[in-house]
Amino acid sequence: MSQSVTFSSGILILIESDTQNKWWRAKPWQSREFIKAMEFGTMKTMCFPNPITYSKTFSYNTFDYRFIIKNDWGPCSIHNMTTGKERRILYFDIGNTINTANNAPISKITFV
Repeated sequence: MSQSVTFSSGILILIESDTQNKWWRAKPWQSREFIKAMEFGTMKTMCFPNPITYSKTFSYNTFDYRFIIKNDWGPCSIHNMTTGKERRILYFDIGNTINTANNAPISKITFV
């Protein structure tokens, strides 16, 4: 089943599935926490990236999670500390994709 999504701006965040070579769009709570952990818009390092960073632990639906971020910007993963499961994260800056002539989104992506 394919699904089309239209973006107007922002960051596309994908979470690794249990099925090989499949990815899921991050759920709103995952996106919110990931954006906080990544500290977009700040100067994380002035010279050399941190080899590995662990976000603050947070809870969702009785599970405890944290993000693992290597080299300040990736590769990244979400670690379910309750179950021990770790899933890779991919993220893409979509940027501003509004067509200024008619103020409509111009980016459309179909997920298969």
